[in-house]
Amino acid sequence: MRLSGQLTGEFQAALMDAFPTRDRLEQMVKLQLSRNLSDFASNAGLETVTFQLIQEFARQDKILELVEGALQANPNNQKLKPFVDKLKTDEINSQDVLIKSSDKKLSPIERLTLMKTLNSLPSQQLDELIVSVEPPGGVIPPSNAPQGDRTAALIRWAESPGGKGLELVQEILQLITPN
Repeated sequence: MRLSGQLTGEFQAALMDAFPTRDRLEQMVKLQLSRNLSDFASNAGLETVTFQLIQEFARQDKILELVEGALQANPNNQKLKPFVDKLKTDEINSQDVLIKSSDKKLSPIERLTLMKTLNSLPSQQLDELIVSVEPPGGVIPPSNAPQGDRTAALIRWAESPGGKGLELVQEILQLITPN
């Protein structure tokens, strides 16, 4: 199962509420999932580490294992339990939960062209693009970071299991720059 960008953000918020410190998150991962958080998450802040954790489990197609482990460790959490219930019911359209990877991959030349185009945008237009595709908080560096870093983070996120795909980035780019 792969979560949409919106559901990834909701899961991230629920995990951070259920495990508000890195130590508690690390303990849950070790005790419930028999894994070491440090094997796939950086030493960044809790928001980034939580996102990396979700991305790693999504990449391995083990998101349900992470969801169930978190719920076992903190079954009465006010944000986690409703999120898990939402996943397990028919309240959400399966299209929102399951994101099928696009068969269309960009060639290296197309990726480079997209990267150069994004790097050459005025910062206001890049911000419009980022806000439009709605990546989870902490994924894209702040506006004062080098534009190349922001662009690379956007592309990596868009292509990730929880991302919305480069096709959407290209569609929004065309709306922002209708030339």
